[in-house]
Amino acid sequence: MRRWPSRLVLAMLLVALPAAAEGGAATAGADALFREAVQLGEAGKFAEAAEKFRASYQLDPARGTLQGWAMAEERAGDLGSAYRHYQRLARESAAAKDERRLDLAKKRMSVLAPKLALVTLEAAGPAESGVTLTIDGSALADSDIRDSIPAAPGDHVIRGSSASGATFEVRVTAVMGENVRKQVTWQAADLPPPVVEAPTQSTAPTQTSPQADRGSSSPLGTIGLIVGGVGLVAAGVGTYFWIDSGKDFDSVSDDCPNRQCPPEVQSQIDDGRTKESLAQMLLIGGGVAVAAGVTLFVVGSGQENQAQARAVVGPTGAYLTGRF
Repeated sequence: MRRWPSRLVLAMLLVALPAAAEGGAATAGADALFREAVQLGEAGKFAEAAEKFRASYQLDPARGTLQGWAMAEERAGDLGSAYRHYQRLARESAAAKDERRLDLAKKRMSVLAPKLALVTLEAAGPAESGVTLTIDGSALADSDIRDSIPAAPGDHVIRGSSASGATFEVRVTAVMGENVRKQVTWQAADLPPPVVEAPTQSTAPTQTSPQADRGSSSPLGTIGLIVGGVGLVAAGVGTYFWIDSGKDFDSVSDDCPNRQCPPEVQSQIDDGRTKESLAQMLLIGGGVAVAAGVTLFVVGSGQENQAQARAVVGPTGAYLTGRF
């Protein structure tokens, strides 16, 4: 089993342990976990050591613990995670003016970079705060938008969102041994939809137009209109024959004094009588059809004003009267 070189363990203890108590913020639990992590690393159990460093860092996020975490991950072969944690160590060390850890982090990153496929985002426009990054749907909890992102070689989709609601999405191809740079542009958050006030409720009764009522008539009312229309047509034809028969009788009236007609005009008289009989049948049938149509329409629509409609059939034709 591999063991950490004694000088490496000593360096970790000398460099990391003092940071575990910086500002008096370290807890006894974090310190105990840190020591366990060092012992596991010394025994060559680097993956287990990394877990202990992670647990200690969660209790007390000290730079020395972060350094031990990254070193354990590197020795365990988790180079991508080690690279991300060295980047975080570099940021925190630069902010604290901790030159010693800053130099160490930069050196380890330069060693690891050729062994990784990296993607660096270059955001256009003003910087956004509270940025969350995902790659192929997985959160990059340890990454900052200024960091280089270790990724598996191949195509990836990287998305970002900020505290202001701005977002971006970019597709990139990572290449082993290279640091691919990709320009991204923040898209401002969509404006909220306008507030639409509800219309004021009115207590006045709603007026419904007769046209609207007729437009929404029932099928029974439609049948009534059709039957009534047929009746009106029949009555109209009957009226025509009635008038025409009257003309026939008028034309021979001078030739038939005392209603005694000569044989030569008898055929014309017979034609007139036939037209008269046909006119009567059409007027009666048409009147019945109109009355039936009106009844069906009134029943179908169920409107009181339409119940006032009535059919009128007379010698000169058939027609409807009333309100519709």
